[in-house]
Amino acid sequence: ITSLNVPQQTWFDLAWSNGLVWALSQQRGTSSLLAIDGYSGDIQHDINLELDDNEFPVRVVADEDNVVVGTDTSGGGGRTGRLLVFDPTNGILLDQVSLDSRPEGIVLTPGHIWTSGAIVDRATLDVKLDNGGFGFSITRGPDGSIWGTGGVPGSGVNDGVALRWTSGDYKN
Repeated sequence: ITSLNVPQQTWFDLAWSNGLVWALSQQRGTSSLLAIDGYSGDIQHDINLELDDNEFPVRVVADEDNVVVGTDTSGGGGRTGRLLVFDPTNGILLDQVSLDSRPEGIVLTPGHIWTSGAIVDRATLDVKLDNGGFGFSITRGPDGSIWGTGGVPGSGVNDGVALRWTSGDYKN
């Protein structure tokens, strides 16, 4: 086990991209996205996320093309959200997209950003599907299928509903 000397914040979520470990702090209005060299432990990027006072991050995912941070913009009620898309090589914010649901879970495929409540085209950031509510989790199966829940556990809305999109990427 190696301990790293990183800024003292509550580091909530981690993702890996291009040799960097991306760490996300979860604090209203003052959150950071930190990129740590996965081999040396040196901090490569320390990004202050410019969030609204009521907004806080809920998830970070990454691949070789993007680092994506999902936020709750509703103040904790989970009804609206935002995706912040960063370049993983230099940490620059490339773009953002508002959502009608909180992106509690996020999965990246070559053509899309899948969240627990919406599907976004990666090239254009156009929202292709938004269910207006939000599920709680989403994952990618070994065959390329996407699995998600249809509701929030204990909410009484779509409890117990599992959704599966077959192998491949989203098609209208």
